[in-house]
Amino acid sequence: MKPILSLVLSRFFTTLFCMVVVLLGSALLLIAQTSYQRDITFERLTVKQGLSQGTILCILQDHRGFIWFGTEDGLNRWDGHSFKVFRANPRDTNSLVRSYVEALYEDKEGTLWVGTKGGLCRFHRASETFTTYRADGKAPSLSHNHITSIVDDARGEYLWVGTYGGGLCRMDKKTGQFKTYNKNVNKEGALHSDIVWRLAADKSGAVWVGTYDGGLYRYMSASDNFLRFAPDSAGFSWRGNDIQSLTTDKLGFVWIGTNRSGLWRFEYRPISRSGEFKRFASDPANPSTIGSSKVSAVIETRSGGIWAATDNGLSSMDRALEQFRTYRKERSSTESLVSDEVLSLYEDRDGTVWVGTRDGVSFFNPKTQKFLTYRALPNQVRGLSNNAIWAFAEDKEGKIWIGTEDGLNRMESQPLSGGSGVFEVFRANDIFPNQLEENFISALCVARDGTLWIGTDGSGVYVLRQTSVYGKASFEHYLAQEGDPNSLTGNSVSKIIEDRSGKIWIATYGGVNRLDGIDASGKAQFTSFRYNKDQPAKSLASPIVLAMFQDRSNILWVGTENGLTRLDPKTGDTKTYRSEQGRSESLSDNGIQYIYEDKAGNLWLATEGGLNKFDRSTEKFSTVEIQPEGNEVKLVDALKGTVLGILEDKSGALWLTTNHGVIRYQPSTGVMQLYDARDGLQGDEFITGAVFKSKNGTMFFGGTNGFSVVHPDSLRTNNIAPSVVLTSFTAFGKPVPLDTVIAEKHHIILKYDENNFEINFAALSFSFVTRNRYRYKLEGFDKEWHYADIGLYDARYTNLDPGEYVFHVQACTYENVWEEAGTTMLAIEIIPPFWKRLPFQILAGFLVLSGGFAFIRWRIRAIEERNKTLERLVEQRTKELQESNEEIKAQFSEIQRQNGILDQQAAEIELKNTELQEANTALKESEAQRMMERAHLSQSEKMASLGRLTNGVAHEINNPVNFISGAVKPLKRNIGALTQLLEQYSVITPEKLSSEGLADIQQQLRDIADYKEEIQMDARLKQIDDLVGNIGVGAERIAEIVKSLRTLYRPEEEALKTASIHEGIDATIKLLYNQSKYHHIAIHKDYGADVPEILCFPGPMNQVFMNILHNAIQAIGDKGEIRISTAVQANNPKNVVVKVRDTGRGMSPETLEKVFDAGFTTKKDGMGIGLAISKDIIEGKHKGSIAAISELGVGTEFTVVLPIDGPQSVR
Repeated sequence: MKPILSLVLSRFFTTLFCMVVVLLGSALLLIAQTSYQRDITFERLTVKQGLSQGTILCILQDHRGFIWFGTEDGLNRWDGHSFKVFRANPRDTNSLVRSYVEALYEDKEGTLWVGTKGGLCRFHRASETFTTYRADGKAPSLSHNHITSIVDDARGEYLWVGTYGGGLCRMDKKTGQFKTYNKNVNKEGALHSDIVWRLAADKSGAVWVGTYDGGLYRYMSASDNFLRFAPDSAGFSWRGNDIQSLTTDKLGFVWIGTNRSGLWRFEYRPISRSGEFKRFASDPANPSTIGSSKVSAVIETRSGGIWAATDNGLSSMDRALEQFRTYRKERSSTESLVSDEVLSLYEDRDGTVWVGTRDGVSFFNPKTQKFLTYRALPNQVRGLSNNAIWAFAEDKEGKIWIGTEDGLNRMESQPLSGGSGVFEVFRANDIFPNQLEENFISALCVARDGTLWIGTDGSGVYVLRQTSVYGKASFEHYLAQEGDPNSLTGNSVSKIIEDRSGKIWIATYGGVNRLDGIDASGKAQFTSFRYNKDQPAKSLASPIVLAMFQDRSNILWVGTENGLTRLDPKTGDTKTYRSEQGRSESLSDNGIQYIYEDKAGNLWLATEGGLNKFDRSTEKFSTVEIQPEGNEVKLVDALKGTVLGILEDKSGALWLTTNHGVIRYQPSTGVMQLYDARDGLQGDEFITGAVFKSKNGTMFFGGTNGFSVVHPDSLRTNNIAPSVVLTSFTAFGKPVPLDTVIAEKHHIILKYDENNFEINFAALSFSFVTRNRYRYKLEGFDKEWHYADIGLYDARYTNLDPGEYVFHVQACTYENVWEEAGTTMLAIEIIPPFWKRLPFQILAGFLVLSGGFAFIRWRIRAIEERNKTLERLVEQRTKELQESNEEIKAQFSEIQRQNGILDQQAAEIELKNTELQEANTALKESEAQRMMERAHLSQSEKMASLGRLTNGVAHEINNPVNFISGAVKPLKRNIGALTQLLEQYSVITPEKLSSEGLADIQQQLRDIADYKEEIQMDARLKQIDDLVGNIGVGAERIAEIVKSLRTLYRPEEEALKTASIHEGIDATIKLLYNQSKYHHIAIHKDYGADVPEILCFPGPMNQVFMNILHNAIQAIGDKGEIRISTAVQANNPKNVVVKVRDTGRGMSPETLEKVFDAGFTTKKDGMGIGLAISKDIIEGKHKGSIAAISELGVGTEFTVVLPIDGPQSVR
């Protein structure tokens, strides 16, 4: 009997246990459905970014790609960079009729319709104006001006318009006439309400109508009436349950959002003209229900997901489980919803979901969420214990163990294979024996025998032999024991690994430990490897060990805070590598965070100074660098900063964790991709060494806000580049008048004086607005693409020649895919001025030819007339000659008499010619004399400069000479005193050191001491030191003056030579120092750092600086300042500009006009040639320029411009 009872009881308890297990599994499944949630990172648009008002009533994307938002105060168009706002303007009949925009719709022809509280508006894109349709009380006009919803039918022939109080209107788009369907509760097939809230068209083209307390309707086109539907629930009424949102999905369901009764799904049955409703109501006690029973909007995404806008968050529906997850605003997070009161929803063509709220717009794209992230959530049952993740390990059953700052966690299944996201947590327990005593888990390792090794931060190592145990587990514990060399080197553990021979290695903040075995008493025996500065061949680089790795040659590589150590486990020999300043082949930084050997055998090091690759054959390091297109600052910062962990996928790509996100780096191509929180990562900041790859290739990345999981093969990439639109076109900073907006233009004509212009553009893809990148070129001008920096979206061109150009602009995806097919082009024609155009040139040529022809004809006629006149004159003259022939004969004798007179005049002319030759010789001698005088003047100026130079040098050398001469006499006196002292010491000889002579020696020493006190020996020694120092200072000053003289005066350098103008100015200042010091003049120098040496005549050039500075000192008088500046000329970088400005008495305009004239001077003893010669040196010899500006009582400024490449470079 007992065996039977025992068997029955056994089966009973077995069955009971199975039932408990099933119930527990169901409970865990339910928990999993509520505890694991894929996080969504929202971006925001508010009035701070330019929205006209925060209440978003409707959203639409047009066929160009612009996003439109209707608000209570304006219609907003968003291009990814900025908003353009359209508002009502009573003075403009082409503006919006009212700024309160409640409905947006783009019909099948691409026309944008806007529903306002004041009427229906049609938008004209080319002119950005509106045509308004209003209710005027006469048929066939609009029935009411408050527009609530718009949709067109299947053929696009009619536009259906819902109104608030005027029923439903149907507009014939060809005629612009409306037909109205009003409320008539007594007529079958009529509407039961004149308040039509929402309209929707299903995939068959049928129009669905949602009304205020009148129900749901389907328009029957054949009979031109409506079918009315209501739930079959007993006591249910549409009254007070106005339909606030309406949409149809791909499966044919109609989704209805109501004011009070939640979300409904309606399945229409065409044959029976009936249907079935299913309600999804909100239950505050059940988080898997919809967020609220007030549903303002509902959409189906392209992936089939259902999203509902409620007044208590955004709800996403799992259609298989018919459960909801609701996203709400988190005060501490700017990546959550901007407001819990959600009013509108829209999915654009890229899959971005736009959420309109009471306080602005939130948006996200599920495609960008590339990573699954697990976090510790408040009040979560069996969730992750803490968000600071330090270590991962995988046991034999494929379960993932996670070490956090507050407990050890075990995940029940793989997260990417339908895992529940439920965690078993092990924490410090003081009640039961053999439990964890520390919650900060810093390292994990599962050995080949299944043992789990657990490193802690401060409490040594724990060992769990049976990793499949649920509930209470028994842990072994190993600690560092003071005085025991076979114990651990420290209790803060950073890394645990198992080598190929099965040995366990433990890295601590005290060294490296190898477990050699467990003795009979259960005590672990460790061999330690420590830092020992006295034995570098057996020492680690530092006691603080951060990373550890065994390569395929069984060599152990140890990363520390102060370098990398190569450790041979067999011999204990070590070799240390450190960063060496100035040596690029050394480590980039000594802080080694992680070590990894890839499939090709390359050793990679994650350091605080970036990623290093180590060539073991040459023992040289190389640092991975990036030079990205578009100045990807964040990627550069991530790679140059601290790299914290390294993993490798099957393609050979390395995955690097940093403080700026995760980088995927393909060494074979150098291609890099940065992922951050916007891709679904737990955040941008990760923890040292917290990386792990499971057996199936899934990667885990631990950070400060949870851990993220991805399988590289499952990453979704976007290879379709976004389209680009032009958003503005300005010339010289002002908009160019256009007949249509620039976005609609394909060709633009500019005047010749509009050849400085700027083009703005935008990529209408909003998944990663901040990551959009552009490249552009102007065909006909640019040979290569220009890559715009991230955040820049404009192109600028200046001083273009007349001609024809084509502007090309492209955008790329986040994955750096450039799409040639997506190029936006704009033809630009710059017309030349009229005098350069061909018609004008043809006309001018014709006029010139015509004028030439007319001139030739006129000339021929003039010659003909002249010939006729000459003929008449010849005839007349012949007659006159005949008549005067006799008279000539009579006069012949008179002519002979006159010949005598002419001979006498010829003799006089010969005499005058001789006198002129003598005068010419005298004139040449006078010119030579003047040239000698001019040379004498130049020499006088040089002598004057030399006089000024000599005077300055005399004063300058006088001081150091006085220093030296003043020190010589006291130095001689002090040396004489020392000589006498030495003579007194010299009488003490070795022969006097006998006992008999000691008394004399003592007396002599006392005399010497008295003498030292008398001559003040210590003071004299100090004075000698000071005097020697003064002599040295004087000698150095004289050397400087000599050097300045050699720099300034270079008689042997009259040929062109490359020289520094700064050195010439400095030398001049030093030689004039005494004058400026005497006059209390402060000299300020502002030399341009980019000013190069120039090709010049150094001596004459320095003479110019001497003249200008000497004149400035004399102009100032007692007190003032001189400012000297040099720079490369801004408008001509081939020139150098030197400016000398003083605060002297200045010059009048009359004086300034003559200041460069030879002989003009304002000084009593001046010759008036200094500035004249300076002008000749600068403009004559150097082909530069010199000018002056001055104001009486303010001062004078001289400006010298010199060509950098010498006078021969000036054309």
